[in-house]
Amino acid sequence: MNFIRIVPFLLILPVLASVVSADNTHSLSFDGLSHYVEVASDSLLNPTESITLEAWIKPMSWGDPSYGSAIVGMHQLSESSEAGYVMSCANNGMLSISFEIDTDAQVLELGEAQTPPVIELDSWSHIAVTWDGSIITLYIDGHVHETVNCDGDLLVSSYPLRIAQASDPSAGRRFFNGLIDEVRIWDLCRTQPEIEGGMFEDVSGESGLVGYWNFETGSGDRAFDSSGFGNDGVIYEASWSTDVPAPAEFSDSTWGMIKLVFE
Repeated sequence: MNFIRIVPFLLILPVLASVVSADNTHSLSFDGLSHYVEVASDSLLNPTESITLEAWIKPMSWGDPSYGSAIVGMHQLSESSEAGYVMSCANNGMLSISFEIDTDAQVLELGEAQTPPVIELDSWSHIAVTWDGSIITLYIDGHVHETVNCDGDLLVSSYPLRIAQASDPSAGRRFFNGLIDEVRIWDLCRTQPEIEGGMFEDVSGESGLVGYWNFETGSGDRAFDSSGFGNDGVIYEASWSTDVPAPAEFSDSTWGMIKLVFE
């Protein structure tokens, strides 16, 4: 009887001394004095029944201790027509949100929530706020830090959306000092697993995404909207940076995966 002997072998392929670069390569740097991004007013960016706001931030200093530094929002504070929202970094590391809410009784309320001061200077943090029409939830690095009851409808602002500065001059300047990346607006309430699982992902084209500025151009004065709705922004003085958030360990995420190139 003849036997076939199977001998294990190791296939060795030459490997280039390089890696495929991750998708996230740029952020925007703001000086806390005059830099910001402005996007023209669009009702898509001010959903009324539910909303999710997300961004990566690396603050270099804290703003006004009471009102903080605006990260993203289209808050309108005129006495006769308050509307919209603003997400801020306040009071030595608190994530803060303000919503102008119209209740069922047609009574204007200010829906507000803050986390404890847990955001650190000179360090990247992923921040997110959701509101489902009745509960505001604040997240830092994918984890829930605060929930607040808030019933009603979010009032539509006619102001432009701004990143790194308050939209309404009557609110004070409220400039953000530091780096911002991956700003997202959804017209739905994202779940905790979706927020945590998507922090390092390119979410272009996902359902419910109405605004997405990932700052990947690396040059110029335009902040392109990758949501598909064309709400591009104008960059006022902010500078491009290659300092970007990265996962704590390599994973299968879009940004985290290191891919060796074989030939």
